[in-house]
Amino acid sequence: MVKEIFEKYDIPLKDFQKMISKEKKSLKTIKDLRNMWTHNVYGKVMRIMSNIYFRKMSLKHIFNSRITGY
Repeated sequence: MVKEIFEKYDIPLKDFQKMISKEKKSLKTIKDLRNMWTHNVYGKVMRIMSNIYFRKMSLKHIFNSRITGY
């Protein structure tokens, strides 16, 4: 599913993985997540993937999250 999203928007998956690896260490609040949603290159893909995650996969992870504020 992720591969299809990246192919649709012509975004290299390797570059996105590098960006995510760097950003995930500092992702602690909803504000940080929103900043990723407005990224110039990866913003739309982040919003799509976040939507899928929040709708289908987040229930089992929500209580173990590192997100502490908003």
